[in-house]
Amino acid sequence: MKIRYTQNQRGFTLIEVIVVIAILGVLSAIATPNIVDWAARYRLRAAARDIYSDLVRTKSEAIKRHVNVAMSFGEVVNGVAQPYVIYEDSGATAHNYDAGEAIIQLGAPLPGSVIFDTTKDVDGDGIDFTDNLSGNPTIVFQPNGRPDFGAAFERVYLINNKNTTVEVLVSPTGGLRID
Repeated sequence: MKIRYTQNQRGFTLIEVIVVIAILGVLSAIATPNIVDWAARYRLRAAARDIYSDLVRTKSEAIKRHVNVAMSFGEVVNGVAQPYVIYEDSGATAHNYDAGEAIIQLGAPLPGSVIFDTTKDVDGDGIDFTDNLSGNPTIVFQPNGRPDFGAAFERVYLINNKNTTVEVLVSPTGGLRID
């Protein structure tokens, strides 16, 4: 039995397949560092957006409920330390979470590669908000939507494992933005 080869046979030669695999290898080696950097920037921006959104919610709840509403970092609620807590600040101690105050939301932890940038603020916790009596950075929005601090901007500083930084700013008039 004889095998006949014709001119119409289609397919790839071994050399063509090896060349394509080599090109794909080079392209993936070039693209991998960019994907890793993109993912780190994405997690950082997502963490900033989460804090920004929760600050907007804090402000909105103060306006809606006609009471002071606070966002406090590192508060202990029911014996458990929380990344932050949003609550009605109507208790005996202003700017502190007091047992019985209505909790609006418990904050989610930051992604693993994102932390507060402790090199940027005065007291070394990465958050410019005034510390409450428990030593936790806290911002309180009044029923008119304005924060109850002075004339300076307040900030939350975030940094990722690639040393990229981002700030969430609160203006004295209650404006919020991400820089």
